[in-house]
Amino acid sequence: MVDILSAEMLVIIPLVGALISLLTYRFRLVPALSALLSSAALAGLVIYMGLNTEVPLETSTWSMVQGLSISVTLNWLGYLFLACITVLAPLLMLYSLEPMEKRSRGKPFYGLFMLSLAGGVGVTIAGDLLTLFLAWEVMTWSALLLIGDGRKGSSRAFKLYLAFGMLSAGAILFMISMIWNRADSLTFADVTAAVAGASQGYQILFLVLGAVAFGSKAALFPMHIWAPSAYAHTEDAFTSFFSGGLSKMGIYGFVLVFDVFIGVAVLTAFGAWNGLTGVGLIVAILGTITAMVGGIKAMFQDDAKKLLAYSSISQLGYIFVGLGVGGSLGVAGALYHVLNHTVFKSLLFMGLGAVVYRTGETRLSRLGGMIHVMPATFWMFLVAVFAAAAIPITSGLASKWLIYESVLERGIGVVVPLLFVASVSAFLYSFRILQGGFMGQLRDEFKDVKEAPITMLIPMGILMAALMIIGFLPGLPMVLIEKAMGDLGIAAPSYSLIELGTGIGTYSGLVVMLSVGAGFVIACIIFFGGYKSRKISLRDQFTGGEEPMPHMDKRYHYAWNFYAPYKRVLGPYFNDWVSKGYSLIYRVASQLGRLHRSIFNGDITAYIWVIFGTMVGIGILFWKFGGWF
Repeated sequence: MVDILSAEMLVIIPLVGALISLLTYRFRLVPALSALLSSAALAGLVIYMGLNTEVPLETSTWSMVQGLSISVTLNWLGYLFLACITVLAPLLMLYSLEPMEKRSRGKPFYGLFMLSLAGGVGVTIAGDLLTLFLAWEVMTWSALLLIGDGRKGSSRAFKLYLAFGMLSAGAILFMISMIWNRADSLTFADVTAAVAGASQGYQILFLVLGAVAFGSKAALFPMHIWAPSAYAHTEDAFTSFFSGGLSKMGIYGFVLVFDVFIGVAVLTAFGAWNGLTGVGLIVAILGTITAMVGGIKAMFQDDAKKLLAYSSISQLGYIFVGLGVGGSLGVAGALYHVLNHTVFKSLLFMGLGAVVYRTGETRLSRLGGMIHVMPATFWMFLVAVFAAAAIPITSGLASKWLIYESVLERGIGVVVPLLFVASVSAFLYSFRILQGGFMGQLRDEFKDVKEAPITMLIPMGILMAALMIIGFLPGLPMVLIEKAMGDLGIAAPSYSLIELGTGIGTYSGLVVMLSVGAGFVIACIIFFGGYKSRKISLRDQFTGGEEPMPHMDKRYHYAWNFYAPYKRVLGPYFNDWVSKGYSLIYRVASQLGRLHRSIFNGDITAYIWVIFGTMVGIGILFWKFGGWF
C-alpha cells in the first residue's frame, strides 16, 4: 500500500485525475470536476507536507532493465518548485470552468492539463536523470498538444515549441549517455560524483548541455523565441500555467545542473573574480540580456498575450541573473523571484483571459476602457502589474531588490545599467497594457460587457491577496527559501517577518507599505480637497464635446502605434535577428535534406557528386595520415 505522505503519491494523484479526464473528455463537467478535485487534493497534500515539515521524503526506487532504475524523492529545493505548480493548479482549474465549458468539449483539455501537471510534479521529485527525462517528456508533449487555438500563427507556434522541445530532450539524452558511460548510474548523487571527477572538457560539455536542455524551457536568450507564439496560442487558462508554472521547471533543471551537479567548487576552477565564477558571470550576462530584450520587445506588442509573453521572458531573465551571481543574496533573490513570478504572471494572464473571455479580443488597439465594465478585474490586474514592475504594495519589489543587491555586492558594472534598462522597460510595457486595455475610451461594441464570472474572480482575488500580504511581510517566503538554500549548502540572508537584511542595506515591508499608504492619503486629500473637476464624456478629448458625425470613427485610442518614437530608435537594434538566425539554420538544414532525398530518389548527378566527394575525402585522409599518396 502506498503511503499517502510519499513521493509516489504526489504523482499518482494527478495521473489518476488525468486518466479520468481523458476517458470522460466528451462528457459535460465530468473532466473539469475530476481535474479540479484531483488538483485540489494534490495541493492540499503538498501544503500539509510543507506546514508539518514532512519534507524531505524517503527515496522510492523501481528497477528496470539492464541495471537501469527510476527513483522519486523530495527535498526542500524540489518542494519549492513543486509548490509553485501544485498550489497554482486548482486555482486555474476553478478559473477555467466557465470559459472552457464549451471550448473543452471534443478535445481533452483537462486531461492534457493534468498530464502536464503530473509531468511537472515528476520533474521536481525525480531522484535520477532517467526519471527526470521521462517526466520532462510527459510535461513537454502534453503542453505541446494544447498549443493551437485556431488563430493565424498556431501552426508556427506548435512547430517552434516542438523544435525546442526536441532540442531540450536531445540535450538531456546526451547528458544521460555521458553519465551512464562514466558511472553506470544515473542517481543525482552519482551524477555529481561523476562530473566532479571528470576532465574540464567533460564538465564544460555537461554544463553547456544542461544550459541548453533547461535554459530553453525557461526561455533563456537566445532560446526564447518559442515562448511568445506558444503563450499567445494556448487557451487562456493553460497559458497562466504555462508561463507561471511550467517555465519554473526549466529554472529547477538549471539549478540542478548549475548548483547541484556542477557546484561552485568545480565552477571556480574555470576562473573566479570577487567571489563570482566566470561561468556565473556568463549566466548573469545572458540573464541580463534576456531581461532587457524581453522587456523592450514587450513594449512594442499590440497583441496583449504576446506582450505578457515577452514580459515573462524578461522576468525569467532576472532569475538567471540571481543564479549567475550566486552567493547568499543572488540565490535567495532568484528563488524569491521564482515564487513571485509564479503568482503575478499567472494573475496577469488570468486577468487578460477574463477580458478576452468577455470581448474575444487580444489586440490592445481594439480594446480600451474595460475599467468601466470590468472594474474588479482591473484592480486585480493592476496589483499584478505593480508586482511585475516592482512597484511597492506588492511582493515584486522584494525579490528584485535582493537581485540588485547581489549584483552590487559583486561589483558587476556591466550588468547594473542593463538591468536598469530592463526595469524601465517593465514600467513602460506595464503602462501600455493598462492604458491600452483598461483606460481610455470604451468601444461601443463593449459597452454591454459584464464583469468576469465569480469562478474567475475568486482565484484572481486569492493571488492578488498573496501579492499584497507578502509585500507587507516579505520575510514570509524566506522560511521556505532558507530551507531550499540549505539543500544547496548556501546560507540564506538574514530576515525577519517584515524585513530582509543584507550587508548593503535593509528592506522593510512595514516601512514601504506605510510610506506608500501615507502618499496615498496625501494624494486623496489633494484630489478630493482641491478644485472640483467636471465629469465629461469619454469622447470630449477627441470631438470637443460635439456629437460625432455619422460614419465617423467615434473612438480615439491612445494605444494605437504606442511608443512609436522608441520603436524608431530601438527597433533596428532589437529586430528579430535571433529568429532570422534560426531561419537561416533551418534553410541550410532543408537544403541538406533535399540533397539527401535526391540521392535516395535515384538522381544520377547527385550520386556522382557524392562518389566524387567521398573519394576526395578519403584521399585527403590517407595523405594526411601517411597513406597511399
